[in-house]
Amino acid sequence: MDILEKYIENLVIKKNLLQSTVEAYKLDINEYLSFLENKEKDIFNSNEDLFIEYFKEIEDKYSVASFKRKYSVIRNFYKFLLKNRYIDKIFEYKLTKKTNDKVSKENRTEVFKKNEYEAYINSLSDNFNEVRLKLISRMIAEAKISLINIFEIEIKDLLKYNFEKIIVFRNSKIVTYKISAEISKELKEYYEKYAIEKRYLFGSYKKSSLISDLKRYNLDFKTLKNCLQEDEEEINKKIREIYFKIGIGDN
Repeated sequence: MDILEKYIENLVIKKNLLQSTVEAYKLDINEYLSFLENKEKDIFNSNEDLFIEYFKEIEDKYSVASFKRKYSVIRNFYKFLLKNRYIDKIFEYKLTKKTNDKVSKENRTEVFKKNEYEAYINSLSDNFNEVRLKLISRMIAEAKISLINIFEIEIKDLLKYNFEKIIVFRNSKIVTYKISAEISKELKEYYEKYAIEKRYLFGSYKKSSLISDLKRYNLDFKTLKNCLQEDEEEINKKIREIYFKIGIGDN
């Protein structure tokens, strides 16, 4: 079994991934491995210059969201190698393409597609920092909880409602968020493992720390906030399709 197969097997066991996600992971990593092979290198003796060269080369070929997904997948492969002592260092690449440039329709602010978001979530490991990042990311993207309220979640309120919803008291107002059974389960597990003696769920971890952590995945809050939302063009396309089906759009 080669190292990529071993890594994928590890992911499947730990994260119960869909086959489509597994294939996407393998494709992203194999593209990178092919690049290294063309440079007469492999994953074990690659270097930072080659890592940066690869991501510079592909940055303009993909949307920002797709690029971030590929970066996350490959970097987490490196993390696996580091954890298992196949290598002794991992590398970083700073995204240079700005997501808020108002230059053209093609370069408008990017959002994750569903499969890209799921690939990012599934790429996060089970260490404390990434468990916390995964939970907060899901709160932002799926439950649509504002960043300011995430850091105001108190343990006593979670216990009161048995982790089935999130209640935040702010500025003399009560804000209620519905959450999925899966997020509820992750919340409870996080509390029992990391926050049982804290007042606030995420303790002293604050917005600035989150922003810094997201940057490691070439992500930002705005991208996460808009996760899973169809862009205007997609929505209009679907509306036109419906109109044509019922005859309104016919010439």
